[in-house]
Amino acid sequence: MSLYGLDEVMEELKKEGKEPTPEVGEEILKRLEAYSYNYIPSSEEARKKIRFLVLQEYKKFLKST
Repeated sequence: MSLYGLDEVMEELKKEGKEPTPEVGEEILKRLEAYSYNYIPSSEEARKKIRFLVLQEYKKFLKST
């Protein structure tokens, strides 16, 4: 899965000092939805899975920078 703007969103969150929490995961999804290229399903089950994946990516991003 590819999400347009994910790197930029993670960089913004890092600058804001955000820790990788479920709430931040939801914030990432909301910010990504602002890009018309991204489709984030509205079903809670799908969002939960995507939220988990973006949080994993955010954790990796924080460790690598």
